[in-house]
Amino acid sequence: MRDEHDHPPQASAGEERGRRFLSELRPTLVRRVLRVVAVVGFVVVLLGSYTALELGQFGIIAFYIAAYALILVGLFSKRIPYRVTAAYVTLIPLLLGIEEIVSYGWGGDGRILLVAFPVLATLFFGQRLGFVALGLSCIALVILAGLLAGGVILPPPTAPVVDLSHTNLLSSILVFVMVGALLVAALNFFTTLLSQELARVTGLSVDLETQRDALNLRQKALQSSNYALQRRAMHLAAGAEVGQTIMAIFDLPQLLSEAVIRVSEVFGFYHTGIFLCDDNREWAVLKAASSVGGQLLMAEGHRLHRGEGMVGWVLEHRQPRIALDVNADSAHFLNPQLPATRSEVTLPLLIGGRIIGVLDVQSIEEDAFDEDDVRALGAFAGQLAVAIENARRFAEESGAFEAASPFYRMARQMAASRTMQDVYTVIIETMRDFKPVRGMVFVLDKDSNRVEVGAELRGDRVVLDPRDLSQTDLASHRNMLALGLALDAPLFIMDTEDLDTVPEAFRGDLGRLRDHTGARSLGIIPVRAGEHFKAQLTVSYHTLHVFSTAEKRLYAALADLAAVALENMGLLETARQRAEHEQMIGEVTTRMRETLDVDTVLRTVIREIGDALGLDEVEVRMASEVPESPGGDRQEVLS
Repeated sequence: MRDEHDHPPQASAGEERGRRFLSELRPTLVRRVLRVVAVVGFVVVLLGSYTALELGQFGIIAFYIAAYALILVGLFSKRIPYRVTAAYVTLIPLLLGIEEIVSYGWGGDGRILLVAFPVLATLFFGQRLGFVALGLSCIALVILAGLLAGGVILPPPTAPVVDLSHTNLLSSILVFVMVGALLVAALNFFTTLLSQELARVTGLSVDLETQRDALNLRQKALQSSNYALQRRAMHLAAGAEVGQTIMAIFDLPQLLSEAVIRVSEVFGFYHTGIFLCDDNREWAVLKAASSVGGQLLMAEGHRLHRGEGMVGWVLEHRQPRIALDVNADSAHFLNPQLPATRSEVTLPLLIGGRIIGVLDVQSIEEDAFDEDDVRALGAFAGQLAVAIENARRFAEESGAFEAASPFYRMARQMAASRTMQDVYTVIIETMRDFKPVRGMVFVLDKDSNRVEVGAELRGDRVVLDPRDLSQTDLASHRNMLALGLALDAPLFIMDTEDLDTVPEAFRGDLGRLRDHTGARSLGIIPVRAGEHFKAQLTVSYHTLHVFSTAEKRLYAALADLAAVALENMGLLETARQRAEHEQMIGEVTTRMRETLDVDTVLRTVIREIGDALGLDEVEVRMASEVPESPGGDRQEVLS
């Protein structure tokens, strides 16, 4: 056995930590031993003093009292060093053992106390000092045996009679040495095991701390990723919403006012302003502002010259400029009406490389704009520039069109459509101008891959409520739908009784359609976005109807506008779903990182997925250490 102090220099860091922890534990152990000895020693002092008093051994009484006083001093004094306290606690059994043998002879309890001396030395100081203490006990025992055998020490008459022959004394000493050595070695063995176990536990604790630090880093990374994901989702949804809003406005003042208000509301900025260039592009004039200070500036006719301030710099260079700290940017224009500005972004409004204005966004926080903000604002600036140019052209060219023209009304209404029902309404209202007996809008549902009736015109009655639509009439219009899917261009038939001018492949279907619906004149107009079928418009008359060139052109234009509107709404719906999907992922991630327990994480994922997708049941199957099933698989179902 190797003493804890006698370890090689190359001992592992874990073992060193175990020994250090054991060394820190020993002072506590000494104090606990002192408490036990203080309680038991009080009884021993009373009994021993009583016996000594009967024998007239007053010196022993003084010895007992002095030893007990040392125990109390070591117990209640916090200034005495550990080694000093441990040393005299260890020596007390030695002194008591010697005193016991001197007072009561070889047959008393003295040898037991002498064994306690090396045991305590091993416990408090290690194996090396334990064997040293055992040697001292043996020397003391040999000396006392010699004194007893030589008659120098005479036990009291009441002491038990013991054979003091040399053979018996030597045998007792050898037994003492053997027992003491076994106790010291065993105690050191268990102390070493305790040190190793402490080293293992300490190592596990260090590993746990390391893993906890790694988990904290991962949690921070997840928080950062989740924050970025939520911001991207917000930007995506906000960009789609604001873009859809401004693209449908053709009145320039209303467009600019709506744009600055929506940007400030959606992104939470302090001030949003839109400057438009004059004809010479020498001045940028403030035309719209979201803040009170900006509106006061606009009322004063606020404008900035080329190169003046960040707006003027963008007007001159046609490039974005970002000031994360306006006090450190020499180009920033300190405006008394906007005193709270701490960071600013200015972006050019470009049309084909030609600058028409500047978008100015300001925040009350420093470093308020990151890459996602600038990217989202840049995309919005592009949309805004197109919307401004469209509004200007619309204002310039609207005077050339007759307000009552079907083309004019149809184009404007279609551009202002926000929902599918709005598109259907424009289509049906356009059909009604030509007074068909029946008009229908068939729409392809891409999710179910089914064609459904979206809207109807029955005489003068417009039907948009799905509960009133003639879904059952689809059976009688299957031939018309088949024709629409096969057509690349509108088909107009003045007389279904005479189909000689119709391609032969369509004559059978048209004949059956005529028999089912009683249609005499018929128009079938497919609505396509590129190669993709979106919808089909049909108009029918029970009497002969001549489709004029203007009517055919109007229906063709109506189909083109409807295709664009439906395609845009599909894209907006996709963007909205994607934003909701990313937001759902962000929320699930947030709830997952609230705990490190695997069961809790899985149950959180199950609950959030079920709530988000409206599912009645969600199962997660994981491999686990459970008895094999008859099929050989080991599975645990968590639901």
